[in-house]
Amino acid sequence: PLAFAAFEAGPRVAEIFPDVLRDAFVACKRQELNTFALNVSDFEIETYLESV
Repeated sequence: PLAFAAFEAGPRVAEIFPDVLRDAFVACKRQELNTFALNVSDFEIETYLESV
């Protein structure tokens, strides 16, 4: 989330990308992050639970 905010506010980003493209890109990346957070595999659970 901090990376999204930094990207959105970046002055170079505004120079390079149209607002509509920047906004669509950030929306897609936020959706990806939320989807990945909801889909944790059995392998990940087993691996990380053993580590703690």
